[in-house]
Amino acid sequence: MRVFVKMTSFVALGLVCFLRPSFSSLAFEITDYVIAVEVNEGYINMFNNWLNHLDKLSGKLRKYVHASAHDEASCSHMLKIGIRHECAIIKSLSQPALTYNTKAFNQLTCERPKHILRLLQEGKTVLYTDIDTVWLRDVLKFAYNQNSSLVLQHDCPETEVPCINVCTCLIAIRPHRDTRRLVNNWIRQCGTSKDKQDQEVFRKLVLHPKFKKISKTVFPPTLFLSGVNFFGAHVVNYTPRRSKKEMLSQAYWIHNNWIKGERRKVERFKSLKLWNETLPSHPFNTADS
Repeated sequence: MRVFVKMTSFVALGLVCFLRPSFSSLAFEITDYVIAVEVNEGYINMFNNWLNHLDKLSGKLRKYVHASAHDEASCSHMLKIGIRHECAIIKSLSQPALTYNTKAFNQLTCERPKHILRLLQEGKTVLYTDIDTVWLRDVLKFAYNQNSSLVLQHDCPETEVPCINVCTCLIAIRPHRDTRRLVNNWIRQCGTSKDKQDQEVFRKLVLHPKFKKISKTVFPPTLFLSGVNFFGAHVVNYTPRRSKKEMLSQAYWIHNNWIKGERRKVERFKSLKLWNETLPSHPFNTADS
C-alpha cells in the first residue's frame, strides 16, 4: 500500500519549501559528480534500454555513470561496454528480474543507500536513478541547477497535489555532513529487516525533524513523470489528465513504475517506441581501472 503524506505534515515540520520545485538560475559547478545506478543480471536489458536513451541525448553523459553491479553477469557487462562500476556481488541477487516488494527486491533496493554513501564519502555529488526509466532530456543538468542539497522525486497522481509520496527512484544529493548522516541512518534502518522497503525508511527520515536543516526540493512532477502520471494506475483508479503526446513533448524523465513484472514494463515501453535493448556501443572506453 502506498501512503500519501498531505501538505499539513510538511507545514508542521517547517518544510513548505520541500513542496516547491526550484528553478534557480544559480547552477552548481558540474564537477565531481556521478549518475549512480544499481544493476543485476535480470535487469541488464533494462539497463541497456536506459543507457541507449542516455547515449541518444549525449555521448558525454555516459562518462558520469557509476554502476553498482550485484552479480558476475552484470559486472562482466559493465566491463564489456566500458561503464565505470563496482562489483558488489550478492549471490542471492543473481537471478531473473526481481518483482516489486519481494524479499529479494527489497534486499537489492537496500543496497542503494550503501552505493550512494560510498560516493558521498568520496566527495561526489550523486544523481541516483532507477533504470526502469527513460531520459528524454538532460536530467543531470536540470538536477544540478537546483539550489538544494536534496532533490527528490514526487510519486503522487497529479490530482492528489498538494501531496508528497517520496520515491527513491530519483535522488540528487550533495555531499556534506548532514546528507551523509541521513544516508547512514537510511542504511541502518533499512538493514534491520530484509523485508523492509528502503523507500519507506527514507520517506520517514526525510520528514524527521533532525534532518530539517537539509535544504530540499522536488523534481517538478509535470516534467519528471512517475508511472501513475504517465501510464495511469488501476490500483488508485487514476487515468492521466494529459495526452501522452503532450507529456512526451515536455518530459525530462519517465519512470515505468506502478506496475509489477519486467515483461509488462517492457511491453509498456515498446508500445511507445521507447524500448531499445541492443548492446550499447561507444567509441571510447570510459571504464576506470
